[in-house]
Amino acid sequence: MRQRFPLAELVAEDAGLKQWADRIVRFITAPEQNLDLPLDIRGTAFQARVWRALRKIPLGKTASYTEIAAALGQPKAVRAVAQACAANKLALIVPCHRVIRSDGELGGYRWGLERKQALLARERAAVSRDEAAA
Repeated sequence: MRQRFPLAELVAEDAGLKQWADRIVRFITAPEQNLDLPLDIRGTAFQARVWRALRKIPLGKTASYTEIAAALGQPKAVRAVAQACAANKLALIVPCHRVIRSDGELGGYRWGLERKQALLARERAAVSRDEAAA
């Protein structure tokens, strides 16, 4: 944290921060719904639009780079969508792992394809458990 935010004041115990951190940890270990956290993400206007679109992809589902570009009203911006995903620094909160190639292949992932595959599998399993319990 200190390397990434050298001017930030780091507080060891903050009750509000602990609640957010606990929610993130619960999501990582047992995803049940999308994380809905207040964000202050830095990026271009286009990147912000892509990241908002990614947060709308339901848990356990995927969308292609092409589908995201079309949803933004810019169907030819497929590469730009992929670049926005690659620029995302907030894994899980902005779920770029849910974006795949239009041929169904995983495509790339900033934190590695093995992790992307594991996240998708965990989310699909959570959705399947919820559907079985309903």
